[in-house]
Amino acid sequence: VRLVPENQYLLTSYRVKCDNNKIEKEELKNRIRPLTNRKILGVFRFHLFVYNLFGGGKERKFKRKISEVVGEAPVLYNEAEMKKNVNQLNNFLIKKAYYYPEIQEITKFKKNKKAKVTFLIKTGEPYVIDKFDYNILDPVISEFLKADSLNCLLKKGKPFDSEIMESERQRIAKLLRNLGYYYFSENLIYYSADTSAGNRKVNLELLLKDT
Repeated sequence: VRLVPENQYLLTSYRVKCDNNKIEKEELKNRIRPLTNRKILGVFRFHLFVYNLFGGGKERKFKRKISEVVGEAPVLYNEAEMKKNVNQLNNFLIKKAYYYPEIQEITKFKKNKKAKVTFLIKTGEPYVIDKFDYNILDPVISEFLKADSLNCLLKKGKPFDSEIMESERQRIAKLLRNLGYYYFSENLIYYSADTSAGNRKVNLELLLKDT
């Protein structure tokens, strides 16, 4: 921490505590930025050490070169970045059908100018698909999809997950191209969602744009 500026802190770690074991912690951590300084063997921040060793003192060309090529500047705690992380985590959970998560950032500032950040997450209950149907005017495509319905990724009781919905669009587009619709694009597929039934239930329809 030798080159950490006054009144600032080296960001040393992130922790994520989530009350929902259906959400992978690594998926949550992958949304968090900036990454902390790299460690070798999970212990020693070698690149930061090199930066500290050659980045200070009297300016020398070779020192600056080593510092730039091998070294890594200290990653500092930034309150604005942490607020962005809360927003990123919130957006990710919404995409996974958890529309009202509670996310709290807790940072411990150590006397040795280091900061450790913990995100506490309560996801709440997800929105789920109560009914799924096709609304396709083209009778041939409609029959293709109904015949393939066992392979559909969207089913009653499954989360109203936008990533799964996108995967289903891509799956259908590939299926139709294999059936001879060579220029069919997933951009022609869209959804209509009705949440008026309440109780976090969604009636979902899959539709095709007019071409």
